Amino acid sequence: MIRRMYEQPKVYLVLIFPDSNESRWASERPRVGSEIKSRRGKSWRVEEVLQSGTDVYTVHCGPPLALPSPRDLAADLLERARKSVSPLERRRRRWIP
Repeated sequence: MIRRMYEQPKVYLVLIFPDSNESRWASERPRVGSEIKSRRGKSWRVEEVLQSGTDVYTVHCGPPLALPSPRDLAADLLERARKSVSPLERRRRRWIP
């Protein structure tokens, strides 16, 4: 006889989304900043996790963070690189009266 070991849910989550609420079992509590999908298929970002009982957590979710477009990201990185100063240059500036 072969026994299959399935990971049993360990915690019960009460999920509060901006447009709905739901509850479900999970293997672990979600971390703040992680993404959770609702049963409707929308992705939400975990904003707050509160322990509301023994192995019961209330999870407040909000809209996912908007990622900058690749062009904006490249321009931002280029601007930061231009403003950065080498460590040697910083030492020189620090000791010049």
